[in-house]
Amino acid sequence: MPRQYTIGRLLDRLEAAGADNTLLANLEWFYQPLLEHSRRPIALHRELARDPARFIGLVSSMYRPDPDTGANSADEEANEESASSRAFSAAWTVLREWRTPLPGSVNGHLPTTEDMLRWVESVREMLTASDRAQVLPIVLGDALSGAVADEDGTWPSEPVRDVLEILGDADLDEHLAIARMNQRGVTTRGLYDGGTQERALADQYSAAADRVRDRWPRSGALLDGLSRSYRDDARREDRSAESHGDR
Repeated sequence: MPRQYTIGRLLDRLEAAGADNTLLANLEWFYQPLLEHSRRPIALHRELARDPARFIGLVSSMYRPDPDTGANSADEEANEESASSRAFSAAWTVLREWRTPLPGSVNGHLPTTEDMLRWVESVREMLTASDRAQVLPIVLGDALSGAVADEDGTWPSEPVRDVLEILGDADLDEHLAIARMNQRGVTTRGLYDGGTQERALADQYSAAADRVRDRWPRSGALLDGLSRSYRDDARREDRSAESHGDR
């Protein structure tokens, strides 16, 4: 029996038995290189949502200090070594797969605006203190782009919309939209389907923008931008299908 299957089953049993989540998260991180393709680190994702310091640890495994901060050479060398290690790959995988729960969540529940804002502000302070302020919009955009939506299906969910309005950070808005688009991944379609899929997504984001723009104008603008981007993609796919039809 493969080792990854056995370890994954043991972790599942520990969770079912009510083991401490921090202990489970530590075990998932330790075994992440082995379990990368067989088991999602669900306890570790809960810890990331609860504890901004845990999130900072993974981000610091991936990103060196900002080049213009005057970080000493020893620090730069240490981070270069870290970036080329297995820790980089493990951290990247864990953060890439983190879609739920949202930052600020405790025990998997939807966070309040206050809890999410507290998490975000802690991350901003700690990353700035570690001379990594330049990656803030990127890593926060990824963290806030999770799949959690309102009961009516509106994405981003209300606490995310509130935080975007409070922060008023255009770079964060942009990277949140980019992260959302990147989540779509690879698509498949018939040779002559054109941009049907993209138009459906454009309509979905346009409708969501209409629902939120009065109370959350930044989110409305973000969703409008996603809608426009997918309409552009739809036109490109239409032209591609037409060119195949002309052959």
